[in-house]
Amino acid sequence: MKGEKIRLGLILSTTAPIAVSQIAERIGVDITFSSEGMDRAIPVARDMEQRGIEVIVSRRGTARMLRRVVDIPVVSVPTGISEIFKSLHQASALGGPILLTTFGELYVEEGLFERLINMPVKQAVYHDIASLEQVIVLGKSQGYEVVVGGRTGIALAEKYGLRGVEKITDNESLILTIEDAIRIAEGRRKEQENTERYRSIINSSSEGIIAVDREGRVFSVNQSATDMLALDRQEVGQKHVGNYLAEDEVFQVLHTGKSVTDSIKQINDMVYVFNHQPITMNDTIIGCVSTFKKVPDVIKTGDQVRRSLSAGLVPKYSFGDLVHQSPLMKDVIRKAQRFAATDSTILITGETGTGKEIVAHSIHTVSWRKGGPFVSINCAALPNELLESELFGYEEGAFTGARKGGKLGLFELAHRGTILLDEVGATTAGVQGRLLRVLQEREIMRVGGDRVISVDVRVIAASNKDLIEEVETGRFREDLYFRLAVLILDLPPLRERREEIPLLAQEIIAAVCKKNRLAPVTIPAVFMAKLVDYEWPGNVRQLRNFLERLCLLTDGDFSPDAFMELFESLLAYRSRDTKILSRRVFSLKEATQNRQQEVETSMILEALKQTNYNRGRAAAKLGISRSTLWRKLRDADIHV
Repeated sequence: MKGEKIRLGLILSTTAPIAVSQIAERIGVDITFSSEGMDRAIPVARDMEQRGIEVIVSRRGTARMLRRVVDIPVVSVPTGISEIFKSLHQASALGGPILLTTFGELYVEEGLFERLINMPVKQAVYHDIASLEQVIVLGKSQGYEVVVGGRTGIALAEKYGLRGVEKITDNESLILTIEDAIRIAEGRRKEQENTERYRSIINSSSEGIIAVDREGRVFSVNQSATDMLALDRQEVGQKHVGNYLAEDEVFQVLHTGKSVTDSIKQINDMVYVFNHQPITMNDTIIGCVSTFKKVPDVIKTGDQVRRSLSAGLVPKYSFGDLVHQSPLMKDVIRKAQRFAATDSTILITGETGTGKEIVAHSIHTVSWRKGGPFVSINCAALPNELLESELFGYEEGAFTGARKGGKLGLFELAHRGTILLDEVGATTAGVQGRLLRVLQEREIMRVGGDRVISVDVRVIAASNKDLIEEVETGRFREDLYFRLAVLILDLPPLRERREEIPLLAQEIIAAVCKKNRLAPVTIPAVFMAKLVDYEWPGNVRQLRNFLERLCLLTDGDFSPDAFMELFESLLAYRSRDTKILSRRVFSLKEATQNRQQEVETSMILEALKQTNYNRGRAAAKLGISRSTLWRKLRDADIHV
């Protein structure tokens, strides 16, 4: 309908002062004209409605009759007093008393027209053609000789030997009325478009939707609701909601204005999950909308979500999950957020348990790719042969046991999203070569395949190994390292941000106790100090494990004995680690360590001098992160 001409119907029982075609051309609408009036206009109007006429324009009396028989708008052409005077003036030239026919009511008080034109004028009120004929016959018997009225009235006057004058319809009045009709038609079109959008939206929902007014009468129902409840959609409207749903919760919402969510109800032989929301206008409750879904469908959807989460197709963490307060971690997070705004490859380094995976998830959630999939794989957790087929997929028959039809690889699943290659340092030379091609060309080839598949994916790699050292030993490709290390995030270990340990402990205890329905444990300051002083080689993961065991053993009541028993096991682990280190053979690398430290310190001081002691630019010049530079300055006891 949009873009089509407005279609109007003109039903005027009078000769239009200008041609209808001229009006249509001037205003730019499609006009269908009829000169029938009064009762004879009714079938004409009905036919116009069936043929898609949007608004009818008619004179006052005919318009009132038509409004009762058609559902489309009927606009009345106003008859001004000045137009009546002009018509009466023409009639006075014919002589004789004048009978002015008027539909429904008088134009002005009786006698006013007589005084103004100095001639007898009688206003005769009629309501249909039969009463119009009666007032003309009566007027003739009373001596009136000229009839002023519409075309039907003139025809009846001539039938009884009277002369007639048509009421004048002013051009401008008619055009203004048509313009009003156009605005009404345009408004109806917009309303119909909005109604159709609303209908399409609610019908596209897989949930059943039933809306009721404040009395509980149904005024809207979608296709899913009629399908689930086997309703006749034509019969639902205006029936009471109790005919279809358990009405107690609906009226609870209507009376209290409070929502009812996740309510389980059985209707016929099926169990549904219901949600009821109030409909308000200006803080007044005017209705309620109920949405519902079959319980088996809810369970199926939940299973699909869980499968997606377990497959790593959506991120599970955000920056809000990184509990921190140290300047060092705040700097790392600020840098990660800046990196998220780009599409470059990121390498996240740090010891085990420092939160590399959480940072990777968080970067995806604030990047422009957040609407796409997030795929994560631990490269160290799979055998090399399986890792290659998981990353790049395989074609049918690529190897014994290959799935029929082949399988999409994780890079394909991550298309238009992000892939996290955790522990990327554990990959073999063969996998590294294929990763290099993905990063260079953004395309993959499935195992056993012969075609290239383009992928649009952002790569985030993570490693707890020193990849530079891995490159030096030949275990990691140098060209792949430089492809991965476009942007580098170095996560500091927990021992370098000890001030965060009390806050982390508090958050971990709260989460563990909530998950296991335990009373929260409060660790006294003297014992918290022991946790702060400990080295935590396993970082946050090790701290979490310690606190979880403590919560499960104490259940709300802090036990010094339980704490010390667990803490002594931490100390014993650290003691074993120290003994292992002490038994290592003194190597050439260790023998030259002091010399290397001197050279490194000299390079750092030179870079700082060249950059006017700007730490950020000095770190970039040295090819290290700012946090790494900060640690090296601290270890070398350099204060600048």
